[in-house]
Amino acid sequence: DFLAPPSERSLTAGWNAVGFVGTAPATARDTLLSVNAQWTTLIGYDAGTQTFDPGIVNGGSGANADTRSIYPGRGYWLYMTGPGTLCAIGM
Repeated sequence: DFLAPPSERSLTAGWNAVGFVGTAPATARDTLLSVNAQWTTLIGYDAGTQTFDPGIVNGGSGANADTRSIYPGRGYWLYMTGPGTLCAIGM
């Protein structure tokens, strides 16, 4: 059987619109591991309520902790301090 390589997406410095694949939530820290040195802030958007979630900060704590879950199929804004390649953690 042929196994496809993991999905990758090139990101630029500044704000990037991103989403995640998978069937279950994962922490922001785990999901963004491939760009750990470049990301600073992740902000989710709830299309149902038309509101933004509190920001998740790389290395943050409390309400902004990077151990918060993010969800497949939702849209997020990701701030990058430099370019990087975001790799999928699950399919």
